[in-house]
Amino acid sequence: MTNNIDNYLYHFTSFDNCIKIVLSQKLLFGRLKDMNDINELYRPVFSGTFSEQSKANELIAKYQQISLCQSGKKPGFDIPAMWGHYANKGNGVCIVFNKQKLIERIEEHRLYHSKITYSDNYNSSIIFDVNYDYRKPFNQKQMRRHFFIKTSDWSYEQEYRVIGYFPNSNSREALAFGDAICGIILHNASDIEETDSIFNSMQFRLLSKIFPEDNIYNYGFFIDERNLRNASGSTIWSNVDWNHLTLNV
Repeated sequence: MTNNIDNYLYHFTSFDNCIKIVLSQKLLFGRLKDMNDINELYRPVFSGTFSEQSKANELIAKYQQISLCQSGKKPGFDIPAMWGHYANKGNGVCIVFNKQKLIERIEEHRLYHSKITYSDNYNSSIIFDVNYDYRKPFNQKQMRRHFFIKTSDWSYEQEYRVIGYFPNSNSREALAFGDAICGIILHNASDIEETDSIFNSMQFRLLSKIFPEDNIYNYGFFIDERNLRNASGSTIWSNVDWNHLTLNV
């Protein structure tokens, strides 16, 4: 079956986290204070002519996020920097989600979701009206401004973000996604040589016990070609024809 590359969303993570995600069928939200963009770690807040930093920090802490990748200039799994930063330097995984199924679950939980817009002019400051009520959640316009815009230097991530408002939670929340996972991509593993097949690795053997073997793929390189291959050795995607991806779905 041939599918448009835009039908999927991707999540890079470690192998251990992948096992937890597959078994639980849940994605954990992350706290905004743990993000790696310094613009999101600290938001200068102004209300009229004076700062209301402590109240605003308390409000922002009620929001949590899940970061995914979408396809853009590149397919969402074909971003080496993401493998390096978020998938244990290539030894982790990229989980492939059916976009429609995942968004249905997101909307069932009444969560905010959208691709990230990247701008050279983005400023992380939050400016409130002097009479703003900090007990109320952000409105739609404020959500877009505060959570779905980042500076252009992050554009390589091609991020698709999910934001949840959890006013009564002191722990990380989770999104139950049901059967939305349609593939898992491996690149490398520490127990095999670089020239050996990922399908000979312990990671593949462990993963195939809890996830269909036919839906586990290898992201690799061959001369000038980047590709995805399945366990039988067939190429299901190549950068030569990058707009289509053949998954067993």
